[in-house]
Amino acid sequence: METLQKIVTITLVMLLIVAFVSFQLNTAIAESPINYINLSLDTIPLGITYCKGQGLAYIALSGATSGEIRGIAVINVTKALSAVEDCYDVYTLTIGNPDEHFGRFVTLDDDGNIWCQFGYMVEIDKVWKSFGNLTKFDTTTKEFTITNMQSHPMTAICYIGYLWAMWKGFLQKINTTTLEVVESYNVSSGVDYGSCAYMVADVDGIWISNIQNNEVIKFNTNNNSVEIVVEEIARPLGLAIKDDIVYVAENANRPQEPPYIGNGTIAMVNKTTGDILGRIGTAEILNAGPFMVMFDSSGYLWYTDASGHVGFISKYVNETYSAISVYCYYMGEIEGHMFFTGKGSAYVGMTSCYQHPDMNDDGVIDGSDLAATAWSFGAYPEHPRWNSKVDINSDNAVDGSDLAIVAKHFGEKAV
Repeated sequence: METLQKIVTITLVMLLIVAFVSFQLNTAIAESPINYINLSLDTIPLGITYCKGQGLAYIALSGATSGEIRGIAVINVTKALSAVEDCYDVYTLTIGNPDEHFGRFVTLDDDGNIWCQFGYMVEIDKVWKSFGNLTKFDTTTKEFTITNMQSHPMTAICYIGYLWAMWKGFLQKINTTTLEVVESYNVSSGVDYGSCAYMVADVDGIWISNIQNNEVIKFNTNNNSVEIVVEEIARPLGLAIKDDIVYVAENANRPQEPPYIGNGTIAMVNKTTGDILGRIGTAEILNAGPFMVMFDSSGYLWYTDASGHVGFISKYVNETYSAISVYCYYMGEIEGHMFFTGKGSAYVGMTSCYQHPDMNDDGVIDGSDLAATAWSFGAYPEHPRWNSKVDINSDNAVDGSDLAIVAKHFGEKAV
């Protein structure tokens, strides 16, 4: 028995060495394990949301010119993940002005229906601004209802039983059953919120980004007032919250001076004080920086940008993938995969989310995690020793890259 333990120990150590060396040689190279759902060429997929109970993902289709489809694409997620080509249906919005375009966001209410926006562009003082009406898509009847409530088309969210949307500097609290504005709060303080970009819910309020004024605010829903204003954010768009920090996608354009290169950034804001704590670097800006940010179920911070990148950042591993579309926009975690959309393409991309290296959830990356990886080493989904939790990078193979992550962080406490 003692001899067997020595053999196992030596084998594990050798695997650690091989994996770590392999990791050091290959970390600079990141393949793009992205699969695409090929939508009709006359669609522009943007906002995305998922209803787990239905097993369906809903994609906003934004027609930029006359003749392009405006409506909702409904994706059967099981079929999509099984690479079935016929995995979606398209429901077209046929009412309203055909030259108007569909808004970017989609959000799911408590009744399982989808809210989006039927909008249009207006040039005011040489600046193009977006306007339009909130639109409800009944997921049972598959019918659209355009309300008389106006909203900016970038985003709206369902929170504490209401739909919240911005309109001319006012945050509207909307009853999704009666379709009435319950309350309207002035959150602008004289600042134009015609470019309200994104909203995310916190435990006691809503954070709102404004790309035109380079600021982020927090609206406290307990006392119905603006509690925090964060300035000096470079074109803020997507927002995500984890622990005591708000992460803000800074959608800054490519540097205009030599050498014309620079990386994108995600600002970190203390959600209690509003202080900017620092910035996280992302991929090189080819056109513009990060658009959306979000955390997956393993706690990894994902981002999309307007330079053709989808990536994530964590303590354990960082990856950046190149996508088909230059403008990678909205995303959402769906059944262990990150779905993302891209303006200017007719594709919805899917890539696997990484697993946490603390496989047995005991709070530390230790010998048990290493042993589990060694046991399944070389396995694939049909293999008798396959264990999906050991496939850390979700590439359908337990190999040196998975073992390297365990080796690099061996002995650390899980976070």
